[in-house]
Amino acid sequence: MLFLDDFQKNYIMPALLSSYYKDWLKTYSELFEYSRKQEHRANNKDLLSLQVTIADLETKMWEKIREGKEIIKELSKKSTLSEQEKKDLEGTQTHLFIHKELIRIGHIILDGVAWRTLNHNRFLLHTMARGYGTGAINANSLEYTRSMGWAFGMSEKLHSTVLVNDLTRFLRVGDLTEINGDSVIVHELKRQGKEIRNFITLRDQPKGWKWSGQTKRLMEFQRLAVTNEMITKEGKVKANIINVKSKTHTEKIKNLLQISEKETAVQKLIEPYLFVSVMNFIQKKSVEVFKEKFLFFNKEIWSKDSKVLLNSSWDSFHYDERGNFMRSVSPYSVFSLSNKYCMALMSGEILLKTEINIDILTNLLRQNGWNVIDREIGKSKEDFEKETAHIFDTDRSLYDLGPDYFLFTVQRGPFRLNIPGAWIMRLSLEFLTFDTLLKTLEYVYEETAKKQQGGLEFLMYRNEKDLWN
Repeated sequence: MLFLDDFQKNYIMPALLSSYYKDWLKTYSELFEYSRKQEHRANNKDLLSLQVTIADLETKMWEKIREGKEIIKELSKKSTLSEQEKKDLEGTQTHLFIHKELIRIGHIILDGVAWRTLNHNRFLLHTMARGYGTGAINANSLEYTRSMGWAFGMSEKLHSTVLVNDLTRFLRVGDLTEINGDSVIVHELKRQGKEIRNFITLRDQPKGWKWSGQTKRLMEFQRLAVTNEMITKEGKVKANIINVKSKTHTEKIKNLLQISEKETAVQKLIEPYLFVSVMNFIQKKSVEVFKEKFLFFNKEIWSKDSKVLLNSSWDSFHYDERGNFMRSVSPYSVFSLSNKYCMALMSGEILLKTEINIDILTNLLRQNGWNVIDREIGKSKEDFEKETAHIFDTDRSLYDLGPDYFLFTVQRGPFRLNIPGAWIMRLSLEFLTFDTLLKTLEYVYEETAKKQQGGLEFLMYRNEKDLWN
């Protein structure tokens, strides 16, 4: 994918050059800094206060979105538009985009709260993310007021930290997530918040009571939170904290971000297979300056027939009407970067692009004693994308995993392992080192050899918490 495409040129760039967007970002930056301060992280009342503030802001954004849609609707009825009306339409479309992105930023800030509160437990977080996004938040509605009443009650009486799921992207099972020590309880609210359901209240339902798809998913997740395993059609999947210390290239990324403040655009080969580009929009510049930099940004470094996967921080701007997003990657709100850089990555003011050359990556694996069986990238994506429209429907099991999204298979003797797409995403967007990948593969190989059988496991590194802020 080249930069600048029509979406980036017509929506992202006008937003980044908008003083209106930058003014709002100051407010969200203050909230983000608040969320990361040590004195607030473990303070359940402070975290609830933060959520109330973000909910109020989101309510305002939805009001502005509705107003903008009405303006666009009225202008679209006209057969011709005056020059002023064309400007009004363009400005309204930009503001509509900005308000949606500010809502997204608020959710990412609270994603960070969720990741920290749940101790960066990817098994829990990736499972809870298996759902679709929500609609408009209305902080003035009866349903919201009652849900916050439940949240404040748990916080006050039980000293729990309570997260309002609809204000995040990752928490999509139930309505409230309660964390108290090592215990995680998901609550579902019914009858406009009058009734609360959880695994305790659901145990007492009368015989023959019909379970909804949502309730079944809630109970499935609750079982995982207690047992640290999920039951799928393929068998049990267990969480396994492996004895491998992961390492990242975060310091190299920090260096590139610092250089970008002076040079605007900068690029570097981080691993033989990983090329990283950074463009900095924090200091407001003209469109012409950025167009010139994009020519530099788009220069080809790989041969044309190479298999290359491209990702960028601007990918977060691309989400569908169901709220799908990249669930396998940690949110920028927990990256071990300064608040300024994290916020710039969340807002798009820093564009960080990564390119992974799959051919070079697989050749490096071969050089380190692994046989690699390639898979056509298009086929892998095609199989996965067929499922995206329905994979998280509530009438399906929370653990109906769908097809494997993998790019290649590694083999050594009888041992075979499909490399999950999530692993590649961590190499690309979390900058895990190649050495970490090698050690992970060796660990899985040795453990399988000891047991003389394979198994379904969700792997987590023993220093996972240390990687993030």
